[in-house]
Amino acid sequence: MVKTISNILGGVLLGILSIQFISLLNALTFLIAFLGILFIKNDLLKVEKTISYQEGLSVKSFCQHLLQSSKLIWNMNQVLLVLFIISISQAVINVTVPVSTLFLRNQPFLNLQTGQSLALLSTLELAALIVGSLVSSYLKNTISIKTALYASLVIQLLLLVGFATVRFDWILIFSALDAFFAGVLSPRLQELIFKQIPEESMGAVQSSIGAITVVLPSLFTIALVTIATSFGTLAVSFVLLLFLLVAFAMLLNIRESI
Repeated sequence: MVKTISNILGGVLLGILSIQFISLLNALTFLIAFLGILFIKNDLLKVEKTISYQEGLSVKSFCQHLLQSSKLIWNMNQVLLVLFIISISQAVINVTVPVSTLFLRNQPFLNLQTGQSLALLSTLELAALIVGSLVSSYLKNTISIKTALYASLVIQLLLLVGFATVRFDWILIFSALDAFFAGVLSPRLQELIFKQIPEESMGAVQSSIGAITVVLPSLFTIALVTIATSFGTLAVSFVLLLFLLVAFAMLLNIRESI
C-alpha cells in the first residue's frame, strides 16, 4: 500500500513539478533521514545497552538460521507452491508500471501526461486493493483461495493481452481486477500459511518466507524490466506468459482444497 501511494504521489508531482526539482527533493530526504539518525543516536545507544543478546550476529549464524528456516518450509509443499505462485503474480504486477511507461511516452492515454496516466493506474489499483481487503471475509465461504488464485492468473493473462496490443485502457481494467483479488487473497493466504507452521518454528519459517516473497519477485522484476527495455513489450509479454503457465501448473499440483 505504501508503494502504491508513493506511485500516486509521484505521478501527481511529475505533472506539477520539474524533474530537477523532484531530484532535489529526493536528495533532501536522504539529508533529513541522516540528520534524524544523528538526532536520536544517543537515545538508540542507551536502548541498545539494555538489550541482552544470546549470540552475536555473524555471517555463520545468519546462514545457519536461514538454512534451518529453508529446511522447515521446504517440507511444506502446499505452502511452498503458494509462495512461488504469489511471487510470479507479484512480478507481473510489478512490471505493469514500467511496461506502461514504455508505450505511454509515444501513445498518450486520453491526452494525459505519462505521469498522470500512471497515477491513474496506481489510484485504481489502490482502490481495488482496499475494496478486496474489506470484502475478503465476506467472500470466504463463496470464493475459495484456489478459485481466487485461478481468477487472478486468468486476469493476469488478459493483462498480457493489454501489454501485447498496447491498450492502456485494458491495462487499467485488468490491473484493477487483479488488485481486487490480491486484496481478497492477502489476509486469507497469511492465515493459510501460518496455520500450517508449528508455533515453535514460527520465527525461523518467517525468515524463509520473507526471503522467498521479497527476493524472488525482485529478481523476476529486474529480469522482466530488462527484457522490456531491451526487446520491447511483445518480448516481455511472451516471457510473462511462460511465467503464468508455470504458475498454472503449480496451482494444478495443489490437490488439497484451500
